[in-house]
Amino acid sequence: MGIEWRNSAHGKKVLYIVGPFGFSCHREFMGQIKQHAADTGDQRFDVDLSGVTSLDSAALGMLLILHDSQQAKGKPVALRNCSKAAKENLYLANLQKHFSID
Repeated sequence: MGIEWRNSAHGKKVLYIVGPFGFSCHREFMGQIKQHAADTGDQRFDVDLSGVTSLDSAALGMLLILHDSQQAKGKPVALRNCSKAAKENLYLANLQKHFSID
């Protein structure tokens, strides 16, 4: 499991998650979110889920916490490059109502 900031092809910072995304990475994920809040003024928060092998209910909860904190600042969250496993769980949980998912 790994969570790190990378620059996209367009020079935008993207939170990149690799491996199983669940409760075991709660501390690391929330730490990265706090870092983003301190480091950037981007208008949109992008999370790249292309490397996610599984996504559980704890991960869904963390994404909703991210959504709520960013919505309070008027900044949308986009879930980018979702792996098949991630996309299936996101749609099963009906999270397309809260996020831009691709």
